[in-house]
Amino acid sequence: MREPLVTIGRRRLLGLGLAAAFGLAALGGSASGLAEASIDGRVVDEAGAPLPNAVVSVQSPDLPDGEANTSTDAQGVFHLAPVRAGLYDLTVELEGFRRGERRDLLVEEGRAAQVEIKLERRGPAEGGY
Repeated sequence: MREPLVTIGRRRLLGLGLAAAFGLAALGGSASGLAEASIDGRVVDEAGAPLPNAVVSVQSPDLPDGEANTSTDAQGVFHLAPVRAGLYDLTVELEGFRRGERRDLLVEEGRAAQVEIKLERRGPAEGGY
């Protein structure tokens, strides 16, 4: 006995969808055809000790809203993904420290850009964040 035509059509559509998904995965790309990238970093003090809870702001016209924010973990590490290839500016703030910056960080397609940012302690007479 033959299956109804509607069931065969759904199975074919499902098969084509799975084949397309596996094809993209085999090529290592996303639906846009570009491999995703990330920004991985560490925030430390002058002695190299990790700084947890630092606020990391990333700015670039390649970000959907022009800016993204994250914070460091207990080891002073942060991770921002996915991002597009391009140039990024990073600003790091933590109470008791001077603001840290990294300009023109190059993020390449399909790669993780690595960055370490050192923050200096504020002097007793310095105010601000």
